[in-house]
Amino acid sequence: MGIKKILVVDDEPYLREILIENFELEGFEVKSACNGIEALEIIPNFRPHIVLTDIRMPDCDGIELFKRMIKQISPPIPVIFMSGYAGSNELEKLRTDKSFAGFYDKPLVIDNIIIKIKQLLGD
Repeated sequence: MGIKKILVVDDEPYLREILIENFELEGFEVKSACNGIEALEIIPNFRPHIVLTDIRMPDCDGIELFKRMIKQISPPIPVIFMSGYAGSNELEKLRTDKSFAGFYDKPLVIDNIIIKIKQLLGD
């Protein structure tokens, strides 16, 4: 079925690089964006199978990215959220959407995210 693609969205360059390196070692094709606006520009051409996004970012945060993806992209792309700020009332409201695929607290345990991604992709 081809190489699975992941889009990593986070305003921390160091974290993006760590995630990219780990996902590439697992055989995924990975691109990254520093905020939701950049992610929305990448998605149409890259066509990721999963989006992993931070919640708090400048310009367009992860929740706003998620809401825009729901409206603009079909079929929906599963979204996994990550944040250093436990819980979010708005995030709880989004959990009912089928493209909401999970949430991980920072600091991340990357192996757990890789397991979740492989489950979502049927690997």
